[in-house]
Order: sequence, then C-alpha cells, then structure tokens
Amino acid sequence: MTILQKAYNELLVRTFPFLKDCPKSLDLPFQILSNKRLSDLHSLHDFMMTANVELSWLLEKEETEANRDWADKNLNLRDIEKYFERFMSELETRETQFSSVQVQMTFE
Repeated sequence: MTILQKAYNELLVRTFPFLKDCPKSLDLPFQILSNKRLSDLHSLHDFMMTANVELSWLLEKEETEANRDWADKNLNLRDIEKYFERFMSELETRETQFSSVQVQMTFE
C-alpha cells in the first residue's frame, strides 16, 4: 500500500466514521469505488505533473520573447531568425508531448 493510499484510507475513516459500522456486504462495493477514486486521483496527479512540465517550457519560451527589446536599433535579425528556426524545431519535437497531455486530459 502506497503512502497516498494509506493517507486516503485514514482520511476516509476520519471523514466517514460510520463506515466502521457498515454491514460487511457493503465492503466490496465501497472498496471498488474507493479504488476507482484513488486511481482517478493518481491519473489526475500524473496529468498535473505532465501539464506542469509543458507549461513551464512554454512560459520559458514566452519569457524569452517578452524580454526581447524589439525597439532596439541594433537588433540582429539573423539571430532572431535562427532562434525562431530552433524554436519551431523544438515545438515540432514537443508536439507529441503536447498531444499526449491533451489525450491524458480526457477522462475515461
């Protein structure tokens, strides 16, 4: 049993103390629902971690562009073009990761 499962079970007992007095016939259905909920919690956590990585990457790229001084008269357009080409290449490479996050977002 993982730490998360133990914490979840302890929370259930504290939140729903009447469960101790439930008939044994309700144990299995309740356990199935509890396992499903825990599984959903794991899925949500995985999604949040993956989405956070992708959002961090996007924010880093956005910050680079936001901090660029476009009014600078000595702006090197050649460097900007090279940066843009590298960025587009990275974006194409990460497209599968973005797609997997979107697919992961759809719940079963």
